[in-house]
Amino acid sequence: MEENTFLKTPMQVSENNLLELMENIILKTTKEDSKVLLYCLNNPNFAFALATNERISFILDNNPLTKIHTQCQFSYPSSAGLKNRLKEIKISCFEMPPDMSKYFAPRIYNELLSFKEFLKNSPDDSINLWIKCLINSFLAPTNTKIPEDMELKEFIVNKYKQIYQNVSSTKLLILNPYIPNFLSSPTELESIFSHKAHLIYYAPSIFEKDRFYKQNFLRMWFFDITEQDLLKMSKINFEQQLNQNFILINKILETGGILYIEIQDIQKMEKFFKIATFYGYKNIQYYQSSNPKNILLLKKFF
Repeated sequence: MEENTFLKTPMQVSENNLLELMENIILKTTKEDSKVLLYCLNNPNFAFALATNERISFILDNNPLTKIHTQCQFSYPSSAGLKNRLKEIKISCFEMPPDMSKYFAPRIYNELLSFKEFLKNSPDDSINLWIKCLINSFLAPTNTKIPEDMELKEFIVNKYKQIYQNVSSTKLLILNPYIPNFLSSPTELESIFSHKAHLIYYAPSIFEKDRFYKQNFLRMWFFDITEQDLLKMSKINFEQQLNQNFILINKILETGGILYIEIQDIQKMEKFFKIATFYGYKNIQYYQSSNPKNILLLKKFF
């Protein structure tokens, strides 16, 4: 990589100051009610910064669990409301397939399938979104058997109580119009950004189908994510993905706009930076956090 011609010497930024940095960039590059694209959401804090500063965000991410994990975090129902919803979910008995016995005791299988059927036939209000998120946590990224003494409703109540006690007052005040919109396809972007975007957040990641499947098999089962869905997301390699991403970003970002890039392994971005330079992008600032994380601000000059 031609670091002397494209990358500047990075400025160090602490994790504590990272949110302030995000907010400063958002306020300098966008106005209230501006539309911002978040392409691959590695850091939900950027989405929070947009929402608390009354910007409208649209999230496009090929990880099928990103929406489940993130969407609920912009609205916090009361613990009483959550407990009342859990009372509505009646646990039924189901015949457990033999291959599921290595993951669940029959009681836990019945609880999960009862929840799955309830959520499938219920609206995605804030309470149900939190139930999905907490089940996502319950089905930890492992294929070992869930302990038989685990109780799903109790887990959900206790986990949410812990989260609610530690949520910042700022997040509790996010207005409904600024809750992020999750997109299912890049084809939706052209109509949404007909006037182009002043700011795009981009956090490219390598999606490894086999690894994802191995770590998240139980989550895929519960949320009806198929192997075919994963094949659609992993049919191209990382370099090809970067090329496709740049075409989309360049089409939506206006001249003079800012591309905010967040990535750990900056060496993997070498060809992306070369293409960006050819199309008139210049690196105007380069930060590093102790995470370690690289943050680059690219400005589109033509």
